[in-house]
Amino acid sequence: MTYEDIQGWFDFAEIYDRIADEVPDNGVIVELGVWKGKSIIYLAGALAKRGKHNVQLIGIDRFDAFGWDGYAAILQRDRICEEKRSLIQICQDNIRECGFEKAITIVQDDSIRAACNFSDGFVDFVFIDDFHEPEHLAKELDAWLPKLKRPTWIAGHDYEGPIKRTVDNYFPQRTIVPCVKQKDAAVDIVTRFCWVAEVE
Repeated sequence: MTYEDIQGWFDFAEIYDRIADEVPDNGVIVELGVWKGKSIIYLAGALAKRGKHNVQLIGIDRFDAFGWDGYAAILQRDRICEEKRSLIQICQDNIRECGFEKAITIVQDDSIRAACNFSDGFVDFVFIDDFHEPEHLAKELDAWLPKLKRPTWIAGHDYEGPIKRTVDNYFPQRTIVPCVKQKDAAVDIVTRFCWVAEVE
């Protein structure tokens, strides 16, 4: 089993490869929004390929399908297919089946509350891809920005959605990265974007 076999939304390998390149081998990476583990498993593999086996890779998620009707619809479809495991059980099983149970720590918690468990200046990178609501993202940024080492950068998914104004307010100089490229003949069709911002 590989990350490619897992249902989920992962179209930002370029950003995760950059994180894997830049994080020190004793670094700390936090992913906010894990779902079934597709992206964090990819990142664990990218770190392993680079020989970085001492990085703390932490995924934080409420695992309650909160914030978008589509989550509940997918879980309902899973149940119709006789999936009896909880979302966090699916995620943990996927991590184990991909061989990364020792490389990834999963935390079931609200992302804002979970930030209280980290010291200021402790985390090397944070990637945000959970509840895409402007006020929630603002609270996440307020909670997690102090936890980052400086200088570094922070990134997130789905810039083109409701969170755009929040990202722009916090990071006027942010970079926008196209993250979905669907091949249609010779044309790349970009349908989603990530945001990346330097943190000094």
